[in-house]
Amino acid sequence: MNERKCRCGYDISHPLVIPEPEYTAWGWFLLMMGATPKPKRALYRCERCNQVLATTRDESVLREFS
Repeated sequence: MNERKCRCGYDISHPLVIPEPEYTAWGWFLLMMGATPKPKRALYRCERCNQVLATTRDESVLREFS
């Protein structure tokens, strides 16, 4: 299987590619009020070039942000 790579040449397993939570508008409001909402999905983004390599709605990944 050919894994997707960013412009830097990194794949999803590289340390610079990290999951980043994406919240709904209500989730952002709760976050600003001090609550810890569950994100709707996580984006795997390269910190160097800012390219999104993948998205997930996997509960085990989303639980990491709670």
